[in-house]
Amino acid sequence: MINGSRLERPCRNCGLMLGLNLSKKPEQTLWEVGIGVCSMCFNANRDGDYKKMTMTRAIEDYCLTNTDLSDTKLAVVKKPNPHSKNKFMKLYYKFQVEEIAKIRHGSVNNAFVEASIRRDIRLQSKLDKQYGIPKLKDDSKPKLSKKKKSTTEEVLMKYSIVKEPHIHNFSKPIKLGQGNMMKRCIDCNFEVKWEEI
Repeated sequence: MINGSRLERPCRNCGLMLGLNLSKKPEQTLWEVGIGVCSMCFNANRDGDYKKMTMTRAIEDYCLTNTDLSDTKLAVVKKPNPHSKNKFMKLYYKFQVEEIAKIRHGSVNNAFVEASIRRDIRLQSKLDKQYGIPKLKDDSKPKLSKKKKSTTEEVLMKYSIVKEPHIHNFSKPIKLGQGNMMKRCIDCNFEVKWEEI
């Protein structure tokens, strides 16, 4: 065969040509996706670059998504899942997961920082739920419709903890029709309606 064909490629660590050299057996799962690694380099770096990790571990530790790991160029080892009889466990190689993390976050350290921030947020929300601390309104969420927003504000006002008494600052009275009047607090949107006689 000609050098550079599909049957022959160099080992990514030592550079030895694999494929036709029968004394050096390539790692099959990596060979299928176009990465040549001889068995000696693979066994030498088994706890380093060629360490296998589960999909969940890759997503949590490197702050990735399922779509990041669904690339067909990734070598995936499927093994029977010890926790489920129906699904296979997908194992990914550490060096490929780190390459994706570098593309997505700039560096592996940035991915670890982002993952630790997400873990802290999850832990904080779990503690807040456990101890009954109300969640603050998040401004990053899309704006609510007027009706939904008013009911949400009413619920928040109902359950909010008020430390000081609130003195209402009402706007000018508005005529609603047929002798009905209304005025609204500028600060908390509290409404007072009455009928003029």
